[in-house]
Amino acid sequence: MQKFSQWLGDQVGPNKAAISLKRYVPFFLEMEKTWSSNLPKAEELLEHFGTIRLRKVLLIGQWLESEGISLSREQKYDAADQRRIREKLSVFDEDSPEGKILQGYYQHMAGKTNTSVRSIRLALTPAIALLQLAREESLFPPDQSILNCYLSGKPGQRAAISGFVRHLRDHHGVEIELPSVTAVGAKRAQRKKLEQEMLEMMRQARDGEIPFRRWISITLAYFHGLPVCVGAKVKDTDIRKDREGWAIVWEGGRFWVPRYSSFY
Repeated sequence: MQKFSQWLGDQVGPNKAAISLKRYVPFFLEMEKTWSSNLPKAEELLEHFGTIRLRKVLLIGQWLESEGISLSREQKYDAADQRRIREKLSVFDEDSPEGKILQGYYQHMAGKTNTSVRSIRLALTPAIALLQLAREESLFPPDQSILNCYLSGKPGQRAAISGFVRHLRDHHGVEIELPSVTAVGAKRAQRKKLEQEMLEMMRQARDGEIPFRRWISITLAYFHGLPVCVGAKVKDTDIRKDREGWAIVWEGGRFWVPRYSSFY
């Protein structure tokens, strides 16, 4: 603290330094508590304080550089990415099935010497999204249907999620493969077609009745990825109406679809 005070006085003058010193006291107290009287390495500073907090004490950063402790741009980026990685890993409880798979995937990537911190952060994002989708659909671990559903909505993530798909297959024994680009495109086109037909049926419903079974078929296909023919095959006794829609039982599963009047 004394060295910094002298340096600051030389930079801004003794009066201004005396006024501004108090804002830096908590930072130096924490440094002393953590590293005693020794100056830490740049990596240790970034790990402990993070880039955001260090940005708030730019004069201390300049003083540290005068003491030979330089924080490079790459180090700052890595520190920021490490913080975001910790945030991503905390999305799931580490003892949950999703958390264990995510932690394992992270450890696998971190063990590779040629994988950058930023690459790891970017790879975790689609992995988390796939695990969240599997949790919502009560299918765990994520299977082929979950992957197909995810890519139908986010075809641009195909390359980003390829590593996680390999991890699920190689380390968890999941029978899962990346669908071809053509298959992803076809799936997306099919979903768009279903959406357009559903919107048209909703418009028609304002003026009168619409084919009930067709609505069930379209919504089951759109919301749950079931074959379009299901609506025509399901038994009347397996369709239960509630205030907002219908619950359909099909091949041991229970699927909910909205009423067309729910949208207007």
